[in-house]
Amino acid sequence: TLHTLFPYTTLFRSQFGQALGGVVFPPYSECFGRKAVYIATTLIYCLACVLTAEVPTMAGVCTGRFICGIMSAVPSVVVEGSIEDLFNMKSRVWIVFLWACATTAGLVLGPIYGAYISTYCGWCVSNLKDVAGTVTDWIFIRKWVLITGAIVTGVFTLVLLFIRESRPSRLLAQQAAKLQQEKRSEERRVGKECMES
Repeated sequence: TLHTLFPYTTLFRSQFGQALGGVVFPPYSECFGRKAVYIATTLIYCLACVLTAEVPTMAGVCTGRFICGIMSAVPSVVVEGSIEDLFNMKSRVWIVFLWACATTAGLVLGPIYGAYISTYCGWCVSNLKDVAGTVTDWIFIRKWVLITGAIVTGVFTLVLLFIRESRPSRLLAQQAAKLQQEKRSEERRVGKECMES
């Protein structure tokens, strides 16, 4: 029935969104820099977690999970670009290795700490026997796991406000704009001195 497929349909939406985000975000980060992508996607992911946790309908949950999936593509694809920007080829091999180990560990530990949050903290409803009760049970568990995710990504959004841009083309464009601004200021100052003398 539809109620038993509910967790699987949200998982499908999340994975489909991640595949779509993996196509969209890398070219954007190459052209416009990585910092803006990190901040925007982390903030939208945080808001999508809150949306998914609070909506009472399956359509709302599927929409929220789809948005979460799109935004969660950034750690999978854009972080490698940042590693390329920051490290030479010899160091990059080990950094990518450590990054891959960390992300795999996150995938392994995620269900464990999700189960811990939903049961140990007393946020789990149990002993509901009917189909509607099972869905209610799943929605109640999902809510607190997603709220915890929203809190963590909200903190990460604040931290990301203080990182520096790593994309070389973006850094070069910023430096060129700064030099042009200084040149215009100097030309105005020289022009003003010439008019005064």
